Amino acid sequence: MNKNPLLQLIAITLLLLAASSTMAAMYKWVDDEGNIHYSQTPPMERQSEQIEKPRMPAPPPKADAAPADTTTAEPTAGTESEGPSEEEIRAEKERVAEECRRARQWISEIENKPRLRVRDDSGNLRYLTEEERQARLKQAQDYLRKYCN
Repeated sequence: MNKNPLLQLIAITLLLLAASSTMAAMYKWVDDEGNIHYSQTPPMERQSEQIEKPRMPAPPPKADAAPADTTTAEPTAGTESEGPSEEEIRAEKERVAEECRRARQWISEIENKPRLRVRDDSGNLRYLTEEERQARLKQAQDYLRKYCN
C-alpha cells in the first residue's frame, strides 16, 4: 500500500502536537501509605488534584514607582499611638520576608534559565536579550539587598 508521505508527516506532526499539549498538565495525589506523588496522568483508582507549573515571579516594582505606603502619616483623632502596634510590626516583617523570598526566587530563575521568555507590550511572548537578562539580574540583586538584610 503506497501512502502519501506528506500526509503521514502531517498526521505524525498533529499527533505530536496533541501529545505535547496533554503533557502540560501535572497531577498530585496521595497513595495508601500517605506518600505524595506527582505525575502527568491522574490515577484511576483515587482522587487527584491538577496543579499548575510554577511560574516566574512577578518582577519587583520599578525603581521610579512610588512604594506602597502602609503607614498613616498621623494617628486618627482620639487615639494616642506611640508607634506601630505589634501586629503591624509582625505584618511588616512577614511582608519583608515574602519580598526577600520573591527576590531570591527571581534571581534563581534568572541565573538558572539562560533563555527567559517575557510578554511584550502587545502580549506576545519573546526571549530576553542577554543585556535585558543582565539588567533584570542587577535589578533583582538590588531588590535582594533591599529586603534581605
